Amino acid sequence: MLSRHLAARGIPAFRFDYRGMGDASGPMMSFEDVAQDLRCAIDAFMAACTSVKHVVLWGLCDGASASLMYCRSDSRVRGLVLLNPWVRDAQVQAVAQLKHYYWSRLFAGSFWLNLVSGRIRLFRTVSDVRAALAKALSRAKGDRLTQKQAFQSRMIDGWKDFSGESLVILSDNDLTAREFEEYASRRDEWRRRLNSAGVGRASVAGADHTFSTQALRTTVSELTADWIERELKPKLS
Repeated sequence: MLSRHLAARGIPAFRFDYRGMGDASGPMMSFEDVAQDLRCAIDAFMAACTSVKHVVLWGLCDGASASLMYCRSDSRVRGLVLLNPWVRDAQVQAVAQLKHYYWSRLFAGSFWLNLVSGRIRLFRTVSDVRAALAKALSRAKGDRLTQKQAFQSRMIDGWKDFSGESLVILSDNDLTAREFEEYASRRDEWRRRLNSAGVGRASVAGADHTFSTQALRTTVSELTADWIERELKPKLS
């Protein structure tokens, strides 16, 4: 649907799945290891649409993460649209749950109604909060990785070396988006990149992780097309 929307705006688009995902055959690949898939997709796109000289990578969740890890390795990539990027580690996940899930539930009338009616098990809820708090106060295991660089570090390393334009789109009602904000707010290099020239940001009110209604999909499609027309095309012409 996004591809058709962009095509209607005069922007060539090519949708694809990694190996093992969706319509693609082959063994399932981790998003950390799909650089070859991205390169092959761009090759196929340019072979099918010879007028295309530069591309924008548009990715949701781990698709956004994979795009950040790949972007600096291919000069044909001149733009990134990153939706709810996946940066999860145990500590950040716990902090986001405490701040944006458990805390907000305390002020929701439905929580107290379900608690009184027995539909919510109080002791299970308290146990979950205690577990989340313990994780939030602990050091993230990812900070101690030695054999393989953490994928979050590969993401920011790729982004720092990327000279093109970027647009970050976050859902208003999504824990993955809140985890991304939490993760980035705790790290200087992420804050600097998000606030640097050439990086636009947008928040979609009421949106869930996958923008699952027609209205939300239209909003994202328009944000994408408008950004390409406004920020990218003038610099490539």
